[in-house]
Amino acid sequence: MGLVEDTFDTSDPQIALDRLVQVSQTSAIADPSLPQGQDLISSLRDELQSLRSSLSDVQNDVRATRHFFFEQSAFSREVTEQRDRLASIELYKDGACEDTLCPLCENKLSTRVPAATDLANALEQLNRQLNAVTNESPHLQTRLSELNEKQSELQSNIVQAQRAINQAYIEDEKARSLRDLAIDRAKVIGRISAFIEQTSSVNESADLEKRIEDARRKVSVLAERVNSEEVADRVQSTLNLISDKMTEYAADLNLEHTGGRIRLDIKKLTVIADTNTGPVQLNRMGSGENWVGYHVATLLALHYWFRTTDRPVPGFMIFDQPTQAHYPPEADRDGRVDELLDEDRRAVRNLFETMADVATEIGSGFQLIVLDHAHLDDSWFEEAIIEEWRGADALVPLSWVDSAR
Repeated sequence: MGLVEDTFDTSDPQIALDRLVQVSQTSAIADPSLPQGQDLISSLRDELQSLRSSLSDVQNDVRATRHFFFEQSAFSREVTEQRDRLASIELYKDGACEDTLCPLCENKLSTRVPAATDLANALEQLNRQLNAVTNESPHLQTRLSELNEKQSELQSNIVQAQRAINQAYIEDEKARSLRDLAIDRAKVIGRISAFIEQTSSVNESADLEKRIEDARRKVSVLAERVNSEEVADRVQSTLNLISDKMTEYAADLNLEHTGGRIRLDIKKLTVIADTNTGPVQLNRMGSGENWVGYHVATLLALHYWFRTTDRPVPGFMIFDQPTQAHYPPEADRDGRVDELLDEDRRAVRNLFETMADVATEIGSGFQLIVLDHAHLDDSWFEEAIIEEWRGADALVPLSWVDSAR
């Protein structure tokens, strides 16, 4: 089949396997440049039919030209004969052209005869026709010669086309033989590929077991290097640093239980305030002000640690209406806080000031976005405003709302 040389040495298993791998990557498809036999034969047959049709047309033209040439010759003979008969008028006298006189003896005739001028005119007309026929003969000869040459050329092309068809039949038989060979080669290559895959699976399995064993040894070595107590100490140290910031921010917000330490319990995922009477979890701290405030303090403390330790956490945070415990939406008066109680007004101010101070403290790489109804008159607050949506100037245009109804 031509896949492996007959002289190939198979004594070395590895060399034999490598050669089989090369064979499995061999294309079993026949040469794409080989024409499709039936298509070529059909095309040649069409060409032969066209040549035969052209030859038939040319042969008809030859017959028509020859017939015309024969008719022309017969006409020429007839005209020549008529001209010779009329040539006798050249014996007539110049004055004897009346149709009542005898052209020979010039005696009066009782019956009118054609005048000599009439005969002369007829002779002139015959001469003109004979000249026209004589002038046309060379053109007919040339046309007939061209048609004969074209006929010979078409006959030669027909012979060549017929030979090409015969050769196409032979080539088609070769193509079918090559196709059968390609099919047989594909079957053999498929079996070789299956054998190689099976052999590779065995090798990969052995290699996988070796890698698993190496990985286990590495894990064992790393486990010996890592001290669980050391990891716990590092986690606790990080939580202490975060708790320090939580305690600081809670005091700035003037939240309850800020006399003790505020910390984050990662096991229970909650905030705990350590007091003289024991730990107090967030769900026991009472008011909504404390819940919102401790959430704000915890998230700010976490982002402070993320940024100062360059952790891969997105450096932005969004608060939506953090002042709602003191300034609910239904109490909104264009954002003015003047009508609030002193305690609520101070709480709103403390919240915004704390968020602004922490954002400044964290610095580059951190963005704090706050959406709220409250509006302070302080210059630092005014400078921090990016967009203000109130009344008709809303984030969602009123026209959208009306069109949706």
